[in-house]
Amino acid sequence: MPEVISRLDAAVEILYLARKHRISHPVGKTGFSSGERWYPSELEDADAFTASIRPPSQKFPFSYAHAARTRKHIRALADEVPEFVIEQASKVQREKLLDVEKEKAKSLYEVFEAAESVS
Repeated sequence: MPEVISRLDAAVEILYLARKHRISHPVGKTGFSSGERWYPSELEDADAFTASIRPPSQKFPFSYAHAARTRKHIRALADEVPEFVIEQASKVQREKLLDVEKEKAKSLYEVFEAAESVS
């Protein structure tokens, strides 16, 4: 029997795959005044993941950005602000994701879009 997943679960996977393949990026900023270090936006840090990650440094300026691309972070973010994850997933360029993850992305989009039409 196939596994039944929700629209939010599909959004988590779509966003994870898009970030993994650099089609989508975590929401945040890199500043010259901070030595080109990347920091997440308030929404992106809604699950307070930065508390358990080494802060960016000159040697590792993207430590938060790398952590923000993980499935664990996106799942935790979905638990805190599900509407943000759904919004981010809906912005992913579908064709680019289908190019790199054809079968998986196709089935995820079917769930994501079917649930959207029901809502």
